[in-house]
Amino acid sequence: MATDRFFSTAGIVAIPTGHRVEVTVFALKGFWGAPKPRPYDPLIKNLETGVVYGRTWHFTDENPSADQVPFEVRRDLVVAELVVGRVRACRIFRGKLPDMGTANWITNLVVSFDPGGLAAPFAPDPGR
Repeated sequence: MATDRFFSTAGIVAIPTGHRVEVTVFALKGFWGAPKPRPYDPLIKNLETGVVYGRTWHFTDENPSADQVPFEVRRDLVVAELVVGRVRACRIFRGKLPDMGTANWITNLVVSFDPGGLAAPFAPDPGR
């Protein structure tokens, strides 16, 4: 039985309904040490087209010019959640996410997945 998962991200991520996607939410180490999931900054891969939507920090921890951002995702990122499924709905509008100061383009995706397509919920590793 399929389950729906709602994602929001800043930017225009226009993925047609019916396309298969892989959505990865990463946890970043905060100022006080413990990694915290970044639910509004998912890495989204359209499995039908191969197009990947992400933030600069998904690919590098430096601040390079746009033509120097690598195509590979950083290997040191901690996966908090991984969902593979089909886009049931896609909405793009101007608004604000909780961690944004000003209005920007926002994308909402509803992804339908089988429970086997969902990674285990995030649990910080006490050894990190």
